[in-house]
Amino acid sequence: MNRIALSLIVAGLTGFAGPAVAGCRDAPGPYVDWSNCTKKQLMLTGENLTEAKFDHTYFTSTDFRGSNLSGARFTGADLSRANLSKTNLSKAVFEKIQATRAWFEGANLTGAVFRKSELTRANFQGANLSDADFSGSELNRAKFDGARLSDVNFSKAELARANLAGQQLSGVGF
Repeated sequence: MNRIALSLIVAGLTGFAGPAVAGCRDAPGPYVDWSNCTKKQLMLTGENLTEAKFDHTYFTSTDFRGSNLSGARFTGADLSRANLSKTNLSKAVFEKIQATRAWFEGANLTGAVFRKSELTRANFQGANLSDADFSGSELNRAKFDGARLSDVNFSKAELARANLAGQQLSGVGF
């Protein structure tokens, strides 16, 4: 047996196969890394995607309803027309995302970060946005009917024609 074949056998037995490389073809699951992938129009309802990495991923029209995405990272992702209704997105990071007409209705967004994001016409009706950070985001025509907005940061956010009717905005920063 030659040295190369022997070293491959030893590497296989010791479990060393080099660094793990996440890929766009990996199955959905906790800690999956789909950064820089195109995942548009997927049905990911009810999936456990806890602490997944989706930086710069293209999720247009993807359905995440009822999934667990707590602690997930979406920096620079495109979630336009995505459905994240009734999804657990607590402490998720959505910095610099594009999410025009995205649905977050009834979602748990406690402690979520949306800094410098484009959320025009996004639907946050009935969502829990406690401690969320929307600083520097565009929320023009966004819907917040029945949403929990305690201690939300809207500093330097654009809220032209956003629906905040009936909201008690105590602790909210503008």
